Amino acid sequence: MAVGDVARVAGTRAEHWTSATEQAAVAARNLLAGSTVATHRALPYFWSDQYGVRIQFAGRRGPTDTPRVLEGSPDDRSFLACYERGGRTTAVLALNRPRPFMRHRRELARATQPATT
Repeated sequence: MAVGDVARVAGTRAEHWTSATEQAAVAARNLLAGSTVATHRALPYFWSDQYGVRIQFAGRRGPTDTPRVLEGSPDDRSFLACYERGGRTTAVLALNRPRPFMRHRRELARATQPATT
């Protein structure tokens, strides 16, 4: 069993400490149960502070997804953008827009959760 940078979840590695923390909770639950009773399905997310800019990204952007700036301007080093495919948002990117980013991240996470019956 592995978590964090070395682990693949659904064929993808999310190399950020937030992913490692979320994966560890699921791994511990399965270890204590003695079988797989839960799977890690969190939306990939990372953030970093680089040269005075807070960069945040959440989702699964594909190579053909279309980016769209929702607010702000890349020229100002402050914007919120989404990536879209087939009329649906697949990912959200922000520079220096933490509050609107978190709102869109939560909406994206809700929209990508598997339906439960």
